[in-house]
Amino acid sequence: MGLLSGIRIVDFSRLLPGAALTQLLADLGADVIKIERPGAGDDIRRAGPTTHGTSAVHLFLDRGKRSVALDLKTAEGAAAAVKIAITADAVVESFRPGVADELGLSYEALAEHNQKLVYVSLNGYGDSGPRSLAAGHDLDYCAYAGILDFGGWERDGPRPAGVQVADVTGGTLGAVGLLAAVLSASRTGEGTRISVALADAALWTIGIHVSAFLAGGPEGPRSGDLNGGLPCYDVYECADGRHIAVGALEPKFWQALVLGLKRPDLAARQYDGAAAAELRDLFRSQPLADWIKTLDAADACVAPVQRFDELTTDPQFVANGAFIEAPAGSGRITPVAAPFRSPAVGDPQRSAPIAVGEHTAEVFAECGVAPASVRSPA
Repeated sequence: MGLLSGIRIVDFSRLLPGAALTQLLADLGADVIKIERPGAGDDIRRAGPTTHGTSAVHLFLDRGKRSVALDLKTAEGAAAAVKIAITADAVVESFRPGVADELGLSYEALAEHNQKLVYVSLNGYGDSGPRSLAAGHDLDYCAYAGILDFGGWERDGPRPAGVQVADVTGGTLGAVGLLAAVLSASRTGEGTRISVALADAALWTIGIHVSAFLAGGPEGPRSGDLNGGLPCYDVYECADGRHIAVGALEPKFWQALVLGLKRPDLAARQYDGAAAAELRDLFRSQPLADWIKTLDAADACVAPVQRFDELTTDPQFVANGAFIEAPAGSGRITPVAAPFRSPAVGDPQRSAPIAVGEHTAEVFAECGVAPASVRSPA
């Protein structure tokens, strides 16, 4: 059960963007049917480390979904996919432009059978334009969008962000568009197609900075206010090699910080770049734990830079239920829960990992697909 109970999503996508989109909806209670190629399934199943034979990345992204194995390159597989897709409230796909048409799975083809169908396309650069058919990954989308030029440190030049900004943002924005379109279809009886280019999603994440530049502001690559350009908003090394994040942007937080540090002489130097050097020397004088203890009551927007091995015992994440335990073979993997907290949402999905094609027969029966009409997956 959940807020999206009764909503069916058929997911033809591969890898992170579409999987993240439908994972959010599954945690909200949607029935997500993941269409995978027979045998190997989605490549995400082999991403990252495994525990008891299960990819932790797969369990995080695919928990609570159902898997159907279909070879879309065969006529019978594509025909079965159409029968399943037209029973859905929404379809998600990440084919390159034109591929869905070749498979008979385009929005136009499916909408002939389901006028209320919502269809979300995730692609790298858009449906048309000079890069629409180009291959790409998150790093490429962030490069084109200016994120790499803007981030990092001036002395080092552009660096990868370390997280998939375009993929996760594109998937999240795709989920927002999907839900808005499903709501509209429930009112009007008319579905629609929504296209989300991951490069556009990356550009959106940096929109406030690009907008400021277009309005005449400084470009500021790797030297802006949020890139270590201000002493009140930076990361500082401590005596033990750990780091502390200072986010004291507002004057009241800066005042609280300098008082907590017993450096009231810095009160008027919030935007003085030279003050950063003094703070660097100061923070290097004690280990991280001592600084956190000193500043804990200051309410100055400071935080320890935590390691992954500290996250599951962080008291606030524990209080929020940010991690869930899901059975995985004979052991247990603890994935991150979607950040929705409401009695109407219910507990996050705690299902066991799904096998490729585990729910094929079940979904075939629900959608009127004759098993004999589709060759058994090899």
